[in-house]
Amino acid sequence: VDKKAQHKHILISLKVFASEMLSLIKSPVFIVLTLLGNFIIVIMSAIFYTLEININPNLHHFLDALWWGFSTATTTGYGDIIPHTHAGK
Repeated sequence: VDKKAQHKHILISLKVFASEMLSLIKSPVFIVLTLLGNFIIVIMSAIFYTLEININPNLHHFLDALWWGFSTATTTGYGDIIPHTHAGK
């Protein structure tokens, strides 16, 4: 198989992929779902912060709660910040 033909096929595939990704990112549904998902994470982080601020020794600032929210939502769950109250859980 000709190497130049393989490289050309790969470049064409990458261009198609980039074009599809750009159209996805520009779509109104993607934008709304992304904003809505981030809004929900921020709200839940604020609730977590309110419930845990004076109880959780690892929670010093709202950014700590935001870190907890995003790491939990993305299922990374590092375990460095965990809920201590029943309401927080």
